[in-house]
Amino acid sequence: MKGKQKRTVILLTIFILIAVVIVIMIIGMRSCKTREVTNSTNVTPTSSTTTIATTLVTSTTVSTTTPVTTTTTITITTIPTTTTTLTTTTTTTATTTTIPTTNTPTEQPSPFQGSLTGSWSALITDTPPVSISGTFSVTIDAKGDINGTFTGDYSGNVAGHVDLDGNLEAKGTASGGTTTNVTNWKGKLSVSGITLSIQNGELTGEYVSGTFSGTGVTAH
Repeated sequence: MKGKQKRTVILLTIFILIAVVIVIMIIGMRSCKTREVTNSTNVTPTSSTTTIATTLVTSTTVSTTTPVTTTTTITITTIPTTTTTLTTTTTTTATTTTIPTTNTPTEQPSPFQGSLTGSWSALITDTPPVSISGTFSVTIDAKGDINGTFTGDYSGNVAGHVDLDGNLEAKGTASGGTTTNVTNWKGKLSVSGITLSIQNGELTGEYVSGTFSGTGVTAH
């Protein structure tokens, strides 16, 4: 009996303690709520201190460099070089260019080179017409150039040229009175041996018309 009573007492005691604890907790909770209402009514700021425990964690990163070995393989390829020797035979052809030389031909001396004398006569176309006349004397050089004089009713100089065929052309410049007259002398000169002759030469001018003739000798 005594054992059962002890157990009963113990259990009751435990129940009582538990009940007390529960009551205390309820009272405590109510007390907390009452305090919160009081604080909100009186607006009494409360200072709460929050302690934050910071644990400094040091992280150490160890970088491990693994050396990479790169192997470069250089392949040297030897290309055989073929040397070709070219033998060039240069044939030099001498080209002879013949440039025709234009030589001034030696002038053939005029076959009429020499001297010539003769007479001339003409008619001045005036009212009435007037007859005039005179003589002339000229020389002919190796080129066939003629130079000389004429005299008579009019006198002056005569100059011209005779070609290799004997065609004679000359001009006479005469002064008569107060005017200067220019006359044209044309004819055909011939040679026979050393004898020169001209027949039926024609003498013309602005107001004059006539003829001339003569003979001479060559210088050959």
